Amino acid sequence: MKKNTLRCMLPALTLLLLGCSQTAHESETVLARQNTSAVLWVQNSAEYYALVTQAFNMARYAFDQAESEPGKKKAVVVDIDETIMNNAPYEAHKVQTGELYSKRNWNEWIGKESAKPVPGAIVFANYVIRQGGEVFYVSNRKQTDYLHTMNNLIKVGFPQVSSKTLLLRDDMANKQQRFNKISDAGYDIVVYLGDNLDDFGSDFYRKKESARKRAVSENAPKFGRQFIIMPNPMYGSWENVLTDKYPGLNVQEKTEARLKLIRDADYRSKQP
Repeated sequence: MKKNTLRCMLPALTLLLLGCSQTAHESETVLARQNTSAVLWVQNSAEYYALVTQAFNMARYAFDQAESEPGKKKAVVVDIDETIMNNAPYEAHKVQTGELYSKRNWNEWIGKESAKPVPGAIVFANYVIRQGGEVFYVSNRKQTDYLHTMNNLIKVGFPQVSSKTLLLRDDMANKQQRFNKISDAGYDIVVYLGDNLDDFGSDFYRKKESARKRAVSENAPKFGRQFIIMPNPMYGSWENVLTDKYPGLNVQEKTEARLKLIRDADYRSKQP
């Protein structure tokens, strides 16, 4: 009798597990495809092209106007991903397949060494060097990505990429320690370029959203003069601070958290 009962239950349990798996996959696909408009904009809009052009124009002007400390050489620090290298094809693949970020698919992309330069990035880097400055490529890619990253940068034409100028993540994701290392080596960092506030040092690193906005206000005179922010609507640290412990939420919880932060109260309010 028990065996018969078990035989009857097994198909039902199998269907239940398959259903749960399917539901989880569908939820992941929904979340992944929320990025569709952002990827479309980066890959297709003239506005994206205009913004990165504007950013490099501002960076060039800021570099020209800056005076280095006595006895120090002028330097520019650039982030890599979505600052000088465009990973939109990777983001597009996730939208197409309904996948979220994973170490597996990110490592596959890095290993291809196929990222293309952001328009204007190579011209800007060459300009800085021709004017006697130094460019440091400071990224939070991991050390295991070092060779692929260096190969990709050199392959597309970035100048003076070496173990001296390419600084990837070490024990700390906070870039301030690497900035200090550059300064200690006799350089004055006069311009920073990044798509993430964390690219500008400890004043912004891993703070909650209200503190990040306050830090922007406190550093307002530096934006456009020393800090040049690049457009990236596809991902960033801003997402991790949408709610407390956002990175640890499951797919469904992340979707719900996002919807709660989409505010339409003014639209729904009654007319006077």
